[in-house]
Parts: sequence; structure tokens; C-alpha cells
Amino acid sequence: MTGGPRLNLGSGNEPLGGHVNVDRRRVPGVQVVADVQALPFTSGTAREVRASSLLEHFTDPYAVLDEVHRTLHPEGRFVMRVPALWSWAAHLDQTHVFLADAKLWREILSGYFGRVRADPEGVRYRDSKLLAALCLVATRGLRLLEFADAWRFTCEGKRAQAVRAYVPWWLEEKYPADPRSGPR
Repeated sequence: MTGGPRLNLGSGNEPLGGHVNVDRRRVPGVQVVADVQALPFTSGTAREVRASSLLEHFTDPYAVLDEVHRTLHPEGRFVMRVPALWSWAAHLDQTHVFLADAKLWREILSGYFGRVRADPEGVRYRDSKLLAALCLVATRGLRLLEFADAWRFTCEGKRAQAVRAYVPWWLEEKYPADPRSGPR
């Protein structure tokens, strides 16, 4: 796909070149100040959407994913990065309110996209060179994502309509059971 904007949601102080950097705060490098739950972009036009260290800050990640899905072109790509559930980064930041393991993130994202790939980033044990080396072998060689510090999900094949396969209890009233997703 050619044309269409490349969006970097929640860019904060880490804007990406070649992207429209979007954040709710006006900081250097941000071109669009907006709430990522109500993006000011035309539906189906973004050729790529990136969200690094963003979704874990929302009690309702579906509100953000719905906007990603809306703005993304059918042939577009979504790339998101979240801290691994067992990493120190996941729990030190008290604004992290939605933490999930890699399997649950894949399940959630599979409701929006036909192809979801998870890749490890970094390793949990950085103080010991031996443990770090073993973790690198485990994450990259054996694809044991649990030893990664963060996960990068690359999603393609936008579904015509999103399906919520998993809805946490605190969102059940907002998102009633979808008969297409099966029993909860």
C-alpha cells in the first residue's frame, strides 16, 4: 500500500521520523495533540499505525484498538510494543493498568487482525551476563517470549469487523457478549 499517513500514537518524547506523531501532551516532536481514543484522522487511510508503550496505560485497551482499527487502511499494518508481564518495567510504572501475557495480547489482537506476530525485545535479566545470554537464546532461538523484557506485535490483515474474544469483568457492561466470539 502506498500513500496515507503513518501514525505514531502516544509518541511522547520519542517521535518517529516519517510518521505523524500523536500524543495528548504538547511536547517537542508531536504534530497532533489528540486523545488516542478519538483520533482526528479519516477512517481507513493510515498505512501504518505504531503504538509503543501505550496500551498498558488504559483500563480499556479496546477503546484505543477500535480507533486503530478504524483509521487503518485494510492493507495497513499495526505495530505495538508492550512490556512483558513479568518484566520489571511492567510493574514499576504505576500508570500501567492493563497488563497481560503474550497469549492474551495475541487473542485480543486476533479479534482485529488476521495475522498477529509476537517478537521479543530485550531480556529480563540484565545484571548477569550469563543469565542475559541464556535469556537471549531462550527468546530469540527458542521463541520463549516469557523471558523478554517487552513484546512487539506486528498485525496485518485487518478484519472487516472487530470481534472481542476476551473482555475483562470490568468492561462486560460496556462490551456485551458477542455471539460470534463464543462463550466467555
